[in-house]
Amino acid sequence: MFNKMRYINQLYLLFLISIFAVLQSCTDGDNIIGKDILPPSDEVLLDYSEGFAIESYTLSIDSLISDDGAFSSARPYNLLGSYNDPVFGQSDAGFLTEVRLSKNQVNFEDDFVPDSLVLSLELKSIYGEPRQSGPLEIFVYQLSDSIELDSSYASNMDASPYFDEASPLAHFQYAPLYIDSVLTIRIDNQELLDIFKDTFNLYDNENFKKVFYGFYLKTGTITNSGSIVAFNLLSELSKLSLHYHYYTGSPIVSPSERLQFDLLINEKCARINLFDHDYQNAQSPIQHIDDPQANDTLIYVQAMAGLKSKISFPNIEQWAESIKVGSGNLAITRARLYIPVLENSTDKYTPPPSLNLFNINDDGEEENFPDLISNGTLYSEYFNGLYNEDISAYEFNIAQYIQKVISGEIPNNGFYIAPYLSTNISSANRVILKSGSAVDGIKLYISYIGL
Repeated sequence: MFNKMRYINQLYLLFLISIFAVLQSCTDGDNIIGKDILPPSDEVLLDYSEGFAIESYTLSIDSLISDDGAFSSARPYNLLGSYNDPVFGQSDAGFLTEVRLSKNQVNFEDDFVPDSLVLSLELKSIYGEPRQSGPLEIFVYQLSDSIELDSSYASNMDASPYFDEASPLAHFQYAPLYIDSVLTIRIDNQELLDIFKDTFNLYDNENFKKVFYGFYLKTGTITNSGSIVAFNLLSELSKLSLHYHYYTGSPIVSPSERLQFDLLINEKCARINLFDHDYQNAQSPIQHIDDPQANDTLIYVQAMAGLKSKISFPNIEQWAESIKVGSGNLAITRARLYIPVLENSTDKYTPPPSLNLFNINDDGEEENFPDLISNGTLYSEYFNGLYNEDISAYEFNIAQYIQKVISGEIPNNGFYIAPYLSTNISSANRVILKSGSAVDGIKLYISYIGL
């Protein structure tokens, strides 16, 4: 009889877990998954402060794969700029990009005269305080080596083999403003213009790529707070335009005689974002990075392959053992994680609109978080991860994670909190979070059933 009852309880627990995996969209208090089939008196709400510790610390992100590759359409933004953050220090962003012919077999007529090239970039957003930060110093270089769409490039890659720093195509001061929806850069380089005089170079993109690899844009030294600008290179407004005319014998070219041929920046172009961070020279620098023993009251997250933080519940398995009753099984019906943002830290630098959690396996590698992706299905609405401005905190539903940890299905190695990969390499947002050591820091509320 004992074994039979134990078997029934185990089946009951498995049934509850299967409900979570299929119906994870129910998250409010009146719609706890499985609540309608459970005896109300059996459900227990555990306050975050009961029974287990919450540990956390900040880590640097070594690098990310920052080329767009097959995910080009999902990551249309390339970053350019430099800014000084009083806490995070100086961060720099630049990018490399190819351009492509808009059609094959381009053949200009006799007496073709190339006048100039204009690189146009659609402005998407500005991170920082552009009206108070002063202008950015921008350099544009011609690539001296090819970049490939099917190759991988790290966000901290050394770009020096790809350009000649002594020979910029353009160098200018740029004060980004939202009223200027497109940045236009005039390029007057005769050697580059001469490429368009040879029809063999313009026969197709394979030939064109042999003579022109693309552009590298970077910033110079800043003496002000600076800013980071996101450009949408996949916009129709982002392009390289060749301005030309046909020689008629007159030194004067009328407006009607001025012509334009556009080259494209699209999903078939390799694009690479590059980032560099200096945390040491901030006004109020972060005290501990990559120190597991720090356990500070604040933790930090920064896009542009900057910083992430690790959070763990080191004794949650012991807590689960201490409250088991009956058969010894425990069903987690709900687990809500709240990670508060430090007051007055978002006035100048807006936080990421959402953050992600990454489970850590026994090899120290990041894995999909079980509450976000289960059996190949995405549960982003249930998982949440959004910044709630009303309570100044990020909210997550992590019932599946807690269940799998206490049941031994996944190791209790903790998890990372960081931006989603797509936004980590295409946005500049950063945020200061209160850790598990802070009095009003990270909170975890658990509802459970003892079987």
